[in-house]
Amino acid sequence: MKKTAVSYVNGLSVTFYFYLLLYGLSHAQCMSGPPPAPCSGGNGPLVSNANVNGGETYYYSGSGTISNVNMNGGTIQVCGTLTINSFNFNNGQVIVESGGSLTITNGFNMNGSSGLINRGLLHITGNVIMQNGNNFIMNLGSSALLQINSAGTHLELEAATDHFVNEGTADIFDLYIDQVSSGNICLAHNSCLQAQNIHNNALNPVTASGQTAAISVGQQIYLNQPLTNDTALVVCMYPGSIKDGPAPYGTAHVYNNCPSCSFALPASVVSFLAWVNGRDVHIEWTTASETNNAYFSIERSSNSTNWEEIKTINGLGHSNKTAHYTYTDAGVPAGTWYYRLRQTDYNGQFEVFAPLSVLVQSASDAKFSVYPVPFSTQLSVQFSGEEDSHLVEILNGVGQVISSTRVNGNLAQLSTENLQPGFYFVRSGTETLKVIKKG
Repeated sequence: MKKTAVSYVNGLSVTFYFYLLLYGLSHAQCMSGPPPAPCSGGNGPLVSNANVNGGETYYYSGSGTISNVNMNGGTIQVCGTLTINSFNFNNGQVIVESGGSLTITNGFNMNGSSGLINRGLLHITGNVIMQNGNNFIMNLGSSALLQINSAGTHLELEAATDHFVNEGTADIFDLYIDQVSSGNICLAHNSCLQAQNIHNNALNPVTASGQTAAISVGQQIYLNQPLTNDTALVVCMYPGSIKDGPAPYGTAHVYNNCPSCSFALPASVVSFLAWVNGRDVHIEWTTASETNNAYFSIERSSNSTNWEEIKTINGLGHSNKTAHYTYTDAGVPAGTWYYRLRQTDYNGQFEVFAPLSVLVQSASDAKFSVYPVPFSTQLSVQFSGEEDSHLVEILNGVGQVISSTRVNGNLAQLSTENLQPGFYFVRSGTETLKVIKKG
């Protein structure tokens, strides 16, 4: 294998070229970037008039604005909130870590062997042109936001060895795809690439890695070559947008009059909860929208490894309204149990959501009870054990802790007059009970 150029971030080697990355693409998944790292060490903080040369790493962890930064082969790492005026990108790499924010107030050329890695917010107000090959832009993590969306600005991929990866949301005004190799624009599961205009000259440059991802077109898409040979890619054509050019979309699923990526992606599950009442396990989940959603499956396991399907519930198919689902697994044996949710599309593709664990206790093991149910301005919590100190938490309907109280003794009376009517959860130790406040 050919040797590759290597840069170092806080002692961690980062392969600059793409042999490892291409290996990932050949296995139907988007390439991954270097692991997150703290902003410290290296050659110190980034300041104005900096020349970031090969083998050097500068970081920024504060909040402010600097000017005149020249990238000559080194690395910049951003963990704070930074604006750079006058940025020159010969080559090297810029990394925005999760929670970091970087605004670059001008456009630039990526002149070969250059990379942008964003796990936070990266906003570029000018044109970005990837030229001379071996450049990459990676928008990593479902919360990552890349913006090259000022009116009239564009991102251009010129070389066959350029790569673009999106795991979150990428908002680009104009996207020009020139000579990119097939699959080098890789969109991860449930990611959204939105552009006002797309002009494609490459053969099947976009892949969704076999899992549903969306491209949203605001004004026009022009295809000189097919966009994809991946049936998992969906194209969301905004109302009034048009398709032009001699080539078809390829195997993408196209939705017309589609206002946003969320309308083209599968069910958007915004909450998934499980709690115990006696020997019954109650399961609830909520979707913000659903597309092509055939059904949900509830699966149960005693060891989080071997799963059995215990219930299927039909989805809404296509919906842009909030929907609530419930199921009760009655008479569950005592012990720790795991529950997970599987969502399946009409075409058989599915997504599995992370499991929840619950502890079902025998009657003699129950730690506490609550009354009255429903309650109004006060809730009593009665403990059965001999411990003289208990932490009692109240959680809202989406599982967020809204109050936490340390209780001494076996009876606690909690003031709940500030809570709005609705359902809540009371948690102490490993046990959680659902309660309802009257309107």
